[in-house]
Amino acid sequence: MKAKPNQEVEAIRHRFPNKVPLYVQRYVREREVPALGRTKFLVPQELTMSQFLYIIRAKMKLRESQVRFIYH
Repeated sequence: MKAKPNQEVEAIRHRFPNKVPLYVQRYVREREVPALGRTKFLVPQELTMSQFLYIIRAKMKLRESQVRFIYH
């Protein structure tokens, strides 16, 4: 049986107390922005949102003119 997302997050937080698990998904109807190779990231607590966006932008090879939105 597959673990529920909340249980999975709790297990990861217990195993890596100084890391934050993040899920990143592209909007289903998006056609211009390339797909990201993976959706799960484990990042340090000290990483700012700006730093994380820079990493995502680099992995997706986005141009400066392409917009990105973050929802939580």
